Amino acid sequence: MHQCDRIAFYDNLKFILILLVVFGHVLGCNLDGGYITGIYLFIYAFHMPLFVFITGFFSKRLEDENGNFRLNNVISYVLLYLGFKVLLFIFMRFILHQDIAFYLFTEHDAPWYLLACALWLSITYLVRNVKSKYMFVFSILFALIIGYDYYVEDVFVLSRVIVFFPFFLFGYYLSDKRLNMFINVLHKRKNQVLSFLFLVILLITFICFAENLDFLRPFVLVSYSYGFTIPFIDNVYFVLIRLFCMCLAFLMMWAVISLVPRRKMFFSKIGRRTLQIYILHLFFVYLVFYTRIEGYLANFFGNIWPFVLFVLPILLTFLLSFRFLGKPFNKIMGLEYKKIFNNLK
Repeated sequence: MHQCDRIAFYDNLKFILILLVVFGHVLGCNLDGGYITGIYLFIYAFHMPLFVFITGFFSKRLEDENGNFRLNNVISYVLLYLGFKVLLFIFMRFILHQDIAFYLFTEHDAPWYLLACALWLSITYLVRNVKSKYMFVFSILFALIIGYDYYVEDVFVLSRVIVFFPFFLFGYYLSDKRLNMFINVLHKRKNQVLSFLFLVILLITFICFAENLDFLRPFVLVSYSYGFTIPFIDNVYFVLIRLFCMCLAFLMMWAVISLVPRRKMFFSKIGRRTLQIYILHLFFVYLVFYTRIEGYLANFFGNIWPFVLFVLPILLTFLLSFRFLGKPFNKIMGLEYKKIFNNLK
């Protein structure tokens, strides 16, 4: 794969992932126990693990040319997390009049990912000298058993940090050459057909058995410990369900990667602006679904309102991709903190 093809491929992949993030939040406000719930479960079964994997893949340069830890990105992620969290709280509490409390480092909504990125970068740097195969296996085992600690949930987003960490490490450890080799193999016509059929069968299964599979929701969201109950399953087996979900996410990741176009597309440039879309879209989604606007829209569109629900995320993703909207976020991510941490190694 040529350099320009690689760049286009990753941009295309990131566009698809951010689109699925917006889809997930829109559908999450309309769960009905039916086909919408099935599509929601299908999306959440793989889209965040794949997003975390790509984040890890592009986080290989943990040290600068002097061997110092690149703390700039960590601090920038924390600043973005705090700003996003505070603004979202103000928006929800004083504009949408939702009765919510504010806890600085307890988070279950979209800001969690920014804090998690800061923690993944920091943890990976601390364990950089541990052999990759041992660290990767340990991260999986830890992700499986941590659910039995009922205090590990949204505080410092620890549940998601720990459970998604194997996917971050996998991306971090995977070399550019090895990933390109996998991509070339996956993009063979036979493998693309198999991947497409695999994803279609899974989607149909999730839609047709949405009510029966809804018990998987806390496992794919991974922000919960195993403290919840499922009537027909003893919680001693929850670790096996989490392992199944992690394996399923891994298979779905490769299936999706095999179908991502490698040439430049009309939406490729949007894949370079995922940060601004990730932060801004939630304000618009909540404005629609926590006010009377949803009712007005549902009445106006009538029977085609479910169709509009699928058009809305696409429209919102494109509208929030304008370059000028990303300037403040890019500014924060580009800040330098050398004067503060000049001697940190």
